[in-house]
Amino acid sequence: MSFTSSPNFRVINNLKATGNTLRKRIASADGDETQIRAIVADGTGITDLTVLEMESLKANSGNIRKIVSNRAGYRWSTTKHTKTAVPRFATGPGASSLQGQSHLTGLSDVMRSVIS
Repeated sequence: MSFTSSPNFRVINNLKATGNTLRKRIASADGDETQIRAIVADGTGITDLTVLEMESLKANSGNIRKIVSNRAGYRWSTTKHTKTAVPRFATGPGASSLQGQSHLTGLSDVMRSVIS
C-alpha cells in the first residue's frame, strides 16, 4: 500500500467490512440507490457518495474498493493477497506498534489500533 496524497485515516478507521463483503452487499441491492447508500454508510462511514461514485457502484459493486481507496488517499500495489509477510515500519507516535512483519490481512488491525 502506498499513500497517494495526505492520508485520510478517518476513512480507514471507519471501515467495518471488507471490500469483498461490501461488494456482495451492494450487488444484492440490485441498483437501489437508497439501499446502496445505507450499505456504504454502514460499512465505511461514507455518507456523501457523489453521483459518479453511485453510478460506478451501480455498474460494478466491486468499485467500492476504489472509492474507499480514493477517499482514504491510498492505493494497493496488488489486488490479490500474496500470502507473503510484509515489512512494517514507521516513525512518530505509535511507531513501535508497526515495527516487524505481518501477514497483509493483519495490517489493517495494526493500523486501526495505532490510529485509535
